[in-house]
Amino acid sequence: MAQPQSATPTSAPIYLTLRDRILTTDPREIGLSSTEGGPETWAVVMDMGWPDATVTLVGVGDGTTSLYFSNGGGIIGAGESPQVAATTRHFVAEAANYLAAMTPTKEYPLPETGRVRFTIMTYQGAYTADVAEAELQQGQHPLTPLYALAQEVITQMRLEQESRQ
Repeated sequence: MAQPQSATPTSAPIYLTLRDRILTTDPREIGLSSTEGGPETWAVVMDMGWPDATVTLVGVGDGTTSLYFSNGGGIIGAGESPQVAATTRHFVAEAANYLAAMTPTKEYPLPETGRVRFTIMTYQGAYTADVAEAELQQGQHPLTPLYALAQEVITQMRLEQESRQ
């Protein structure tokens, strides 16, 4: 039985600011540029619509990694861990393989509850797809491998947090 769809929860201003920053940044402003033979992707944003919040994973090609919660919490600077940074770089590089399952975009709405929105930032523009999380978890969508890579980044972030405690 499918979960009923509902509107996105209210978001804290700091969350919206941080999320908007990555979605509107010119990669050259943060020292990233396209290289011959290099990945055409420079960042991936995965927004997950949960009942009480939206959770946003941000991965940048230089290993920068953050997890934002729409209630204002989050983890910034997780990419300082070499393992997290390496996992994030792999996630961002592999994202180029999923552009065919996405559409070009210049708009970045949040997903509804039970949905996942991927936004892949390339040097040529942004691409997006909105998918039911259940489809991704059940392996029923072409973006399931990208979702699995994102979950691996989150796992590495959690392991790093646990090792510090």
